[in-house]
Amino acid sequence: MFTSTDLAGEILPRWPSMPEGAATGPLVHEAAQLLQLIALGQTIAVLPESAGDELRSELVCVPVTDAAPIVTLLAWPERSTSRSLAAFVRVAADIAAKHRQSDSTSAPVRPARATPQS
Repeated sequence: MFTSTDLAGEILPRWPSMPEGAATGPLVHEAAQLLQLIALGQTIAVLPESAGDELRSELVCVPVTDAAPIVTLLAWPERSTSRSLAAFVRVAADIAAKHRQSDSTSAPVRPARATPQS
C-alpha cells in the first residue's frame, strides 16, 4: 500500500483539461493510451479501484490509502422513458452501493512487488 506522499516526484500523466503545470508526464487523451504509457514505464496513474479488474496482465496496482474518494455520476435526459435506461440506472446504483460497502484498503487489487523497478 502507498500514500500520496509516496507518489511525490513520480511522473503523472497530463490530460487535455488539466491546468498548465499540474503534471509533467506525457499528454494522454484516452484510457488505452494511458495503460500503454504505464506499461512502457513512462508514467504511473492513480485509478479507481474498479479499474483493477481490467488492467493488463503486466501491470500491477496497489491501494493509495489516503486518496480522495472518487465520485461517479450518471447523466441521462430528464424526460427519458427508456426502460433499458431505467434498468441500467438501477443496476449501476446497486453496484455503487455494494462497492461503497466494501473495504477498498484491505488488500491490493493485484499484488505488486515490494518496490517498483525502473
